[in-house]
Amino acid sequence: MKPNVFIFLIYILGICSCSVKIELDIPDSPPQIVVNSLITKDSLITVNISKTVPMLSEGVSFVNNAEVELLADGSFIENLHQKETGIYQSTITPQTGINYQIYIDVPGFNRMSSSANIPEPITITEGTIKVDSYYDQQQMQSVSEVEISFYDPPQIENYYQISFYSYSFGGYAWDTLTNTFIVTDSTRYYAGISYLNSKDPIIISEGDLQYYIDPGRIRSFVFSDKLLDKNSSVKFLVGGIACNDCPTGESCALLRNISYDYYKYHKSWVRQAFNQGIGNFDATNMFLVNNPNDLYSNIENGLGIFAGYSETHFELEVIE
Repeated sequence: MKPNVFIFLIYILGICSCSVKIELDIPDSPPQIVVNSLITKDSLITVNISKTVPMLSEGVSFVNNAEVELLADGSFIENLHQKETGIYQSTITPQTGINYQIYIDVPGFNRMSSSANIPEPITITEGTIKVDSYYDQQQMQSVSEVEISFYDPPQIENYYQISFYSYSFGGYAWDTLTNTFIVTDSTRYYAGISYLNSKDPIIISEGDLQYYIDPGRIRSFVFSDKLLDKNSSVKFLVGGIACNDCPTGESCALLRNISYDYYKYHKSWVRQAFNQGIGNFDATNMFLVNNPNDLYSNIENGLGIFAGYSETHFELEVIE
């Protein structure tokens, strides 16, 4: 078998650099099926199916000959139809309080299965933002302090994901009644955050902060309710969701109540991204990446994730 070839750019004492060709005989592992599906209320169930490829291969190997059965509480519902390359979709929308199962058959592979449910949505009781109230010395920028309060159902283990976004307007329309330009909803667009961090004990206790390359690449946090009271609040430092010329209330919080499998998968992905330097590859750190972290999977006889969530959106109140 032809060896896999790696070419590295090595810096010698910061004086010179050279290309080194290294041939390693790395055997390819047998292919496995990868299943990815996050389900939520009022959206059709979509299942992405692909296949693992050799380490040095490029692109994704989609699976187009799969049969996907959908069950609800053990009763057959339907076979998912193939919507497009590697994507299979239901004709029904899932609901809370029901356990959904999928069974996947691909020629040449053992039958795969998994199950998921959608947690009940969580009520956000209050959300405030102090615009550009905190200056981060490390990132050399001003960010906003955000506090979210919500109801955590007692006696139930809950897991959450929090993120933020803003909406602004892409243009204006001429109003003939007032002879002025007015902002129109038809040109509204949504934008994600540019910075997310937290000094809250609830977030720190998760142990994830050390696995982010820098706060500028964090888009969301997941956390459990172990340190939450019934009515709890969590504080964050957020950048990129408030601007001086945007209308009040344009900054929003997005809180997801996520399943345990969703929670475990997200945490394992954060560690995998950190250990492999994903998004931060350069010649100086190619030899410094750590061993890959096993991604959490709840797919029997396969890899990937089948999990549910519900989400709540809340417009933040701007306070001085």
